[in-house]
Amino acid sequence: MSEYVITINSTSDLPKEWVWERKIPVVPLNCTIGGNIYRDMYDLSADEFYGMLRAGEMAVTSQPSPQAAIESFTERRTYLEDGSSSWNDGADQADHLSG
Repeated sequence: MSEYVITINSTSDLPKEWVWERKIPVVPLNCTIGGNIYRDMYDLSADEFYGMLRAGEMAVTSQPSPQAAIESFTERRTYLEDGSSSWNDGADQADHLSG
């Protein structure tokens, strides 16, 4: 039987500490604030994020790029033998780009 790894995106609402303790791979949402791009759950804490909003900064979010999905899946990626899957758009694009 193949080994499967559950991978989540950073908007899953799972507690960060719980995710890190279990070594669950995370594909982060991107957040642009003040011209800087931050990866959700990695580069910016909730306190920092809301502090920037209170200071008047505008936040813009975007889905992970196909390249970010490739990087997240590279070391732990597995495929279903019949080729079926239920990838989200970004992960599906990453799968096609990587060959």
